[in-house]
Amino acid sequence: MKSKSLPISLLAVLLGAFLTAFSPEILAKGNLKNTSTNLGWYSRGPLNIGGSVKAILLDQQDATQKTIIIGNEAGGLWKSIDGGSNWNPINYDENLFVTCLAQADNGDIFIGTGGDYQGTGLYKMTGSTITPVNNSEWESINDISSKENNIYIACNEGLFYYDGTTMVACMTDGATLDGIATEVQVNEGGKIIAVVDKACYISNSSIDAFVNQSNGNANKLPNASSTGSLSIASDNVNSDLFYASIATATGSLNGIYASFNGGETWEVILQGGGTVDPFLYGGVKYGLTHNKIFSINFKEGYNAAYVGGHDLWFGVRPIGGTGYFDFGTNSVTFSATAYNTPLYLHSIVNDMTFVDPTTAYLATDGGIYSSSYFIPSAGMIMFNKLNISLSNTLVNNVNADGDDYVICGTENTAVVVLGKGTNSLSLGTPIWTLSAGTAYYSLEGSSSFNFASLINQNFFLYTLTDNGTFGLRRSDDNGYSYEDLSIIDDMTGLNDLIYWETFDAEYTPDTVVFHAYYDTDSTTSSHYNNWEPGDVVWGYSNHKFNTTDGYPIPYVLDRQLEVGDSVLIPDVIQSRTFAAIGSVVYMSDDVLNMTVTPTWETLATITSETISTLAISANCEDLYIGTESGKVYRIADVNAYYTDTTITYAPVEIANFEGQTISSIFVDKQNIDHVIVTLSTEGFDDNIYASTNGTSDNPVFTSIQNNLPAVPVYTSLIPMDENASTGDIVIGTSIGMYNFDGSVWTKDENIPTIIVNDLFQQNLVRIGHSVPMRNPNPSDTINLFVYENYSASINNGCIYASTFGRGVYQSDIYKTAPVVSISENTTEETISALNIYPNPVSFSTSVEIETTISEEGMLQVYDIQGRCIFAQNIRLHSGKNIHTIDFSAYPEGIYIIRAIYGQKSKTAKVIKNL
Repeated sequence: MKSKSLPISLLAVLLGAFLTAFSPEILAKGNLKNTSTNLGWYSRGPLNIGGSVKAILLDQQDATQKTIIIGNEAGGLWKSIDGGSNWNPINYDENLFVTCLAQADNGDIFIGTGGDYQGTGLYKMTGSTITPVNNSEWESINDISSKENNIYIACNEGLFYYDGTTMVACMTDGATLDGIATEVQVNEGGKIIAVVDKACYISNSSIDAFVNQSNGNANKLPNASSTGSLSIASDNVNSDLFYASIATATGSLNGIYASFNGGETWEVILQGGGTVDPFLYGGVKYGLTHNKIFSINFKEGYNAAYVGGHDLWFGVRPIGGTGYFDFGTNSVTFSATAYNTPLYLHSIVNDMTFVDPTTAYLATDGGIYSSSYFIPSAGMIMFNKLNISLSNTLVNNVNADGDDYVICGTENTAVVVLGKGTNSLSLGTPIWTLSAGTAYYSLEGSSSFNFASLINQNFFLYTLTDNGTFGLRRSDDNGYSYEDLSIIDDMTGLNDLIYWETFDAEYTPDTVVFHAYYDTDSTTSSHYNNWEPGDVVWGYSNHKFNTTDGYPIPYVLDRQLEVGDSVLIPDVIQSRTFAAIGSVVYMSDDVLNMTVTPTWETLATITSETISTLAISANCEDLYIGTESGKVYRIADVNAYYTDTTITYAPVEIANFEGQTISSIFVDKQNIDHVIVTLSTEGFDDNIYASTNGTSDNPVFTSIQNNLPAVPVYTSLIPMDENASTGDIVIGTSIGMYNFDGSVWTKDENIPTIIVNDLFQQNLVRIGHSVPMRNPNPSDTINLFVYENYSASINNGCIYASTFGRGVYQSDIYKTAPVVSISENTTEETISALNIYPNPVSFSTSVEIETTISEEGMLQVYDIQGRCIFAQNIRLHSGKNIHTIDFSAYPEGIYIIRAIYGQKSKTAKVIKNL
């Protein structure tokens, strides 16, 4: 944050390294490079925002009913033994895409995998040991149910029965039910209800006597051919009570049905085509993508059910009553409300389990919730979030600002910032406002592209798709307000977005003005400063440092200025944004400038291709374009466009990996010829290539697959170590993180076996500046001039990884110390010596200052991040001066002690030990 103080030209010192004016160097690393096979990854969270949970199970063997097992869409299994207050992952060698859970009477838990991903079959967990069960034939298991020790399995290959030894197909009228089975339930009476090929089947406990209920006959369910989707529920109190929720082919409500006699007859309890449609939300019909119904008995004399698409609706009717159930006129759960209120329940309830008839746990696309009184009261239900320590967020991409705050785009839980505005760097806060003008935030929707700025510490650029609409927005106040951006009318085809910025642009069309001015000293007499060649003056960029202040630009004068003169300072603070929409690449240079509406230039069109990814070199000279058909193109001299807008670009094809999708391209930050290309199409043996002549007319890309498993690769990174490339390569794959030392790939065991889809290293360094609010007057020897401090970035070199199901991970192996500059107006002539003893210090240290003057001064202490943590006015006498500073309350580390008088200063390093 910017602050105002007495003159403090910060000097960052670590292990004796000093910085020179406006030529900063990266200081020694805060961490030594890890020479093992991993990068020391640790979880950054979010620890309070859950990801998509598909299944929830209350362990029957825990009499306290506090042990909960959940299965995630990606990220495997998690367990809580205290009712959801704390969670721990149940690790397994594979990444389990869990769709469903069921428990046998002997305590074994069965795990189904698949759903939207390639499943790996059925698993059994006995205690904490997980073993596969007859997995060879199943691509996706959609649902499982148990009765005693018998398991019923609904999968893409049909409906099956497993007794612990034998696996057999269920049958109807002598034929196997070998269509796509999506749901199965067995109730306390042993009756089985299932959905196969959108038709409902019921059996009175026999696996070979299922009866089709969806035949279109009178008092039966509509024919499956006219059904868009079907969900079923079995009532565990009344074994003859079944429900069916049916959506039309367009996703609207066909009808909700109930059978009170075990499927003999069915009646409509909510008719489609009326004013109540549980699948309609915000103009979008959710019946095809999500249709769920749950049976609930909440008090004697009533039957009740929950049904929903986006949110849940509650229907009730007295036992023995006739006619429709009363579903009211509105849903009874609310996703369109503030996420931090008790009324909020994340959209899309995937599973539900009951502790008792009125207490439920709910698995949603945004984590786990509970309700201790799960019955509508005045149309509202209260919920508790159970997501603390459940770091299972599906993160699509990751980026970070200079203060180690992480912005990530997630699947189903919108745009989340880690650390900002919270008391922990691992806690997340959503930044996408639910709708214009509202004062609360939503966790709804999915986001793919998100960026934070180092130039403007409050700036975010982000996307979100929610309720069928796509948006691209920017904010310069941490997301509290925003501006919608439009590149073209229809941006739904936005396949990639990259943001680049610099503090020292080689090409810049912009300038700012410095005016020579009058000044006033402490005696209020007016005078003017003489600005000589070599003096440093300050301009302020059109791009902000925060919401109100422009970023400072130091400029060394090459001529003398008189009062009233001015000089144009190049605005070297620049940014570029590139967007790939369909086959077209667009570019803008003013997305960061909140005072203008960004203009977008068409940079290139790749005819007959769909662009999948973009990459830009560190100097913003070479733009690489990857396509879904496997081609790689390069555009050279991109920056030249801003000095000559008449330039037209013709992308040059430089590689073709036919039949594969280009998932990412990475250009070495220190070697523009070193380019990595990754591929993500299943079934290919070579999925990563490298070139050492990427900018040549005919670059050569060579497979570096070596011993890497033949799995999709989604992202790559060449880490920088102290501003130089390491030469190593880090990649994210469908089975975790791998490191390459030039010959051998090694799996990084600090990252679980999970999809890693984005990597980002903080290579751009923001230098900390102390800028005079007015230029110092050399004749004023009394006034202590006020400076404004612009903070340095504190996460230089840190690497961030986004995982699909385990949130964000961070590595500090290549982290370096913050960088600050010394003002040209600061000299060290008067104070001839500054000695510290003892050093290292545990409690207090003496500061000995030797000076040739007798005047007022100040003693200051700075931490390694450049923050002033101690300041004391002192009186300096000619000769030796001794002052004591108490360090007992400071944590161990390196500190800077600074003695100042007027414009004179002296600094020294001190090490604090415990």
